[in-house]
Formats: sequence, C-alpha cells, structure tokens
Amino acid sequence: MHKNISIQIFSIENKNQILYRRIKKRKGKVVEEGKCLLMGITFFVYACCVSDVTLASGGGTPYANGAEGFFCGLAPPPGLYLKNYFLFYKAEKMRDNSGDEIGAFDRAIVWADIIRFIFITKKTFLGASYGTQLFIPYVDKDLRFNVPVGPKNKRHYTDRGIPCIIYTPYILGYHLLNGRFHCLFATDIYIPVGSQQDNNLANVETNYWTIEPLWAFTFFLTKRWDISSKLMYSFNTEQQDCPTIYGVNVDRRPGQEFHLDYTTSYEVAEGLRIGITGYYYKQTTDDDYDIDNSVPAPIRRLLEQDETNKGQVFAIGPGVWYHQKNWFFSLRAQWELAVKNRPDGKNLWAMFIHRF
Repeated sequence: MHKNISIQIFSIENKNQILYRRIKKRKGKVVEEGKCLLMGITFFVYACCVSDVTLASGGGTPYANGAEGFFCGLAPPPGLYLKNYFLFYKAEKMRDNSGDEIGAFDRAIVWADIIRFIFITKKTFLGASYGTQLFIPYVDKDLRFNVPVGPKNKRHYTDRGIPCIIYTPYILGYHLLNGRFHCLFATDIYIPVGSQQDNNLANVETNYWTIEPLWAFTFFLTKRWDISSKLMYSFNTEQQDCPTIYGVNVDRRPGQEFHLDYTTSYEVAEGLRIGITGYYYKQTTDDDYDIDNSVPAPIRRLLEQDETNKGQVFAIGPGVWYHQKNWFFSLRAQWELAVKNRPDGKNLWAMFIHRF
C-alpha cells in the first residue's frame, strides 16, 4: 500500500465521526471521494487476509510459512509415514508497503490442522530414493477490524474449511558425504477445492492452482549439530472472477513468490534437540489484474496501485525436537520481523510423525 493511503487510514480512524458528518451533509463529490477511499482501505485489507493460511498479501501461495523445520531435507527410509502439523497464528498489526502499521486492522487468528501422508518406495530413480505425498489442510480463520469493512460492512469475519489439497507426484531424496549431507527435490501441486465466497473477507478457499518446485537440504556439521532449509518458488495460475470490495469481479494472476523455512539444531541428549527456526518470504513479481474500460476509472486506479503491493516477512524463534522409537515430535515458536504488505504476528507449530 502506498504511504499516502495509510496516512488517510489513520485520519479516518481518528476522525471517524467528522468524516461521516461530511458525507451526510453533502452530496456528490464528497460522497464519492469518501466511498473510494474506504474501498481502497477495505480492498487492501481483503488482499492481505484471504490468500492463505498465514494471511499473505500480494501473491497467493497457500503454503503456510514456517511449516517445515528439523531435518526437512532428509528423506526417510522406505515406508509409509503420517505427519500431522498443528498451527496457531495471531497477528495484532498489519503493515503497508512502507512497513507502517495500518490502523483499520485489529487482529487475525488462524488455527490449522494439516495431515500429510508420505510414502517412500524401495525403488530408486536417478540415483535417488523415490516417493510421493499428499497433504490435507483444515483452516479456521477469524478476522477483526477497528472499523466496518468489506462487502458486509462489518468488523468481524470468520470462515473454516479445506482450502486445497496438496499433491507431490515425486520426491527424490539423496544421501551424500557418508550420511552427512542429505537433500531432496520435489514439486508440490496445490489443487483448489470448495467454492470461493464472494462476500467473506476470511474466505479460506482458493480458486486457482499453485505449482511449487522445491529443494531442501539437511547438513550435519558435526555429529550433534545440523542445519536444514527448504527453499521454494511458487507459480500461481489465474484466479477467475476474483471478488473485490469495489463491487466488480476481475480475473487476477497472483504474483510469484520465493520463500524458505530454516532450522539449525543441536543434540543435547539422545533423541532430544533444541534449535533456532524460522522462515523468509518475498514476493518477486507483481499481481496482475485483467482490468478493462468496463471498470470505473477510480476503481481501476486503485486496482493498479494494488498490483504493486509485494509481500515480505522474516521470522525467527526457538524450537525443540524429540524422538522415541517410531514417534517424532517437535514444537516451534516464530516471531515475524521486517514485514511489508502483510499481517505482523507470531505463530506456534506443533508436529508429530509416526512411521507405520
């Protein structure tokens, strides 16, 4: 969001009654300016809050940043695995394009349960172990604002459901340097399910596909100390009839995104590790709206401004990992920094793995 708009947001919040008295007393130009300004505010909030589990702004990958942590580059031995993630995310601030706080936003709370099935075969391909996987996420989202916003002109929106199914047709895992360095290549495909709600700012459903090639590694610097990272690049297809606060639907292609999760950990006792974990996200290309002359000029200008809002965030926090026989557990907390065009919050990840 451009800084002049964020300044106007604070002006509205601080002088709310004066603004509405002006609209009531005058007709025509003042009313139209007030409407356009409010629509600009609410559409930015909408763009920041509907895209994915972690409330991404521009772009649109449904990937939950920070999902992966300990040993994320280590493909397991052949077999069937269940990996279950639990996410709690809370943001009480939202940042604009300059990193300034947006006063119209109150808070966002997201709960998610992500079930992941991993199957590693006994076969090899190109010298790598070969496998496949399937994710089923369930998301519960709650958004609150300091002023009435959105198509329903209210301060509170909620939604829950399955936003997409994630299928990985191949996982290629390599184990090198006598077991010190491990890496894997894969491509995640996000398949939209459900139906898009045109009037709910907390809408969890997606209406486009995401193709996400990735590379992950785990490197044991010593017998006890390791570093791991998962690097991803997201390509999003066109979203047909994307609803906007302006009362028009336009086709939208979310921008491309680079993002990574990282962890470094140290084994303090057999089966017990502590470490530092986090993520980095950066939108690399603009969103692209299919805007023609049928869209009124004031709305067209606001949409053109929205196209250039690129999301950015860095997060860091502590983590712990524990292993007992065929069970693996981890708990990680992450605080967000250097945020632009996104909510600014913190999250808590709990995860367990079971090998059948």
